[in-house]
Amino acid sequence: MTEEEKRLQELETENQKLREEIAKLRPSLKKRAKKVFKRGRIITEAYLGRGLKTSIQKFLTELTEQKTVSKDTVSDLSARLVMRFTRLGRIGFLLALIPILFTLFQTWLLFNQNAMIEKQNQIAEKQTEIAKNQADLMGVQNSMVQNQTALMDSQTNIMKFQNQMFGEQNKMVEKQTTMIDWQNRLFENQNLMVQAQNNRLDQQTYLQEAERRSALVFLMGNIFDEVNNELREDYGNDGIRNLSPQLIGRIIALSHSLTPYKFLVKDELTGSEYSPERGQLLITLAHSRIDCSSLDEIYSKADFSNSFLSKAKLSGAYLRYVDLFNANLSDADLSDADLQRAKLGSSILISANLENANLSSTDLWAADLRSTNLNDVNLFSANLSYAYMSNANLTRVDLRYANLRNANLHNAVLTSSLLNQVKLENADLNNSLFKYSNLWEADLHGVDLENIRINKTNYLALIGTKSYVYNYQKHFLYNDIVTQDSIFKLIKK
Repeated sequence: MTEEEKRLQELETENQKLREEIAKLRPSLKKRAKKVFKRGRIITEAYLGRGLKTSIQKFLTELTEQKTVSKDTVSDLSARLVMRFTRLGRIGFLLALIPILFTLFQTWLLFNQNAMIEKQNQIAEKQTEIAKNQADLMGVQNSMVQNQTALMDSQTNIMKFQNQMFGEQNKMVEKQTTMIDWQNRLFENQNLMVQAQNNRLDQQTYLQEAERRSALVFLMGNIFDEVNNELREDYGNDGIRNLSPQLIGRIIALSHSLTPYKFLVKDELTGSEYSPERGQLLITLAHSRIDCSSLDEIYSKADFSNSFLSKAKLSGAYLRYVDLFNANLSDADLSDADLQRAKLGSSILISANLENANLSSTDLWAADLRSTNLNDVNLFSANLSYAYMSNANLTRVDLRYANLRNANLHNAVLTSSLLNQVKLENADLNNSLFKYSNLWEADLHGVDLENIRINKTNYLALIGTKSYVYNYQKHFLYNDIVTQDSIFKLIKK
């Protein structure tokens, strides 16, 4: 196929497409022509009237067909024309009235505008008067401001002068403060000197009291001489190192006469009243190897309370029934001592050595046992209620049936100790160590076991027992059988 044939074929294809588009557009063009004709007819009828249109058509038909027009047709056409012109006159009259109405409305608007302009002029005149008054007031205010400025200048000058005066006064006050500080230092020195004098007076007073006791000390020396004689000569000739009732009575009387007082220790008075003489008497009796029957009679009736026995050497001493209430036994050596049924309530035993001592049934109510060595001590049925035993070493201690209600055992060590039926109600066991200790039927009512360090061996000691327990959830298990499951719930791991 040649290029011309291809070109003709393309032209025929385009011609066919154009014909199809024209065929599609013809219905729409016919519709538009009908709409235009209809609109023209409506406008013609509206302007000429349907009757005038009919008369004109009739006139033209007769004129073309008959070449003549009848009188009726001419008269009808003329009447229609007159009616049309008459109607157009009415419309013109109505149209002529519109400018007149607009003119009247504009006249009314101008009248109202003039009235408003008069009012505005009156308001403007009033505003002018107000502006004049304001200008007068501004002038008055300006004069007042000038006066105030002058007053401020004068006040500023006065303030400068006052500041200078204050500066001078501050310098004087500083000098006075320096002098007052110096005076205060002098007063402090005087107070210290007065206090030192008072302390010296107190010391002299107590030293005078000690001097007055010299006679009792002389008497104590005589009694010791008689004790020595009776022991050497074997009173009773029975081979027993006992004392006569008369000498025992004199020792008991002497102990009651040696009342406590304050005295100097390292150039300072003791905080509480103690009796060093009672302590000396007790040490002498304990080391004299007197028969136990004589010592029992002396200890049960003599008064050794408030004795000063700090750092005393009483190892292995026989001290049954001795009354050491409120005594000072700090740093004392009481190892292997026999203190059965002794009275040690409120006594001070800080850092004392009680290793292997026998304190069964001893009264240690509110005693201070801080940092005390209590290894292998027998505290069977002892009263340790309200005792202060923080940091105490209680290894292998027999505490069966002991009373430790409200005792403070903070940081205490209880290793391999016997605590059968011990009363620990409301005791402070915070951070204390229970290791291999037997708590069979222990009364732990009111004890918080949350922070106790306890070995698992002790868990087994509680299993199967009946204990009064207060667990970490703050619930009481009164007289309840302890099981292995309840132990792990009771004691924090």
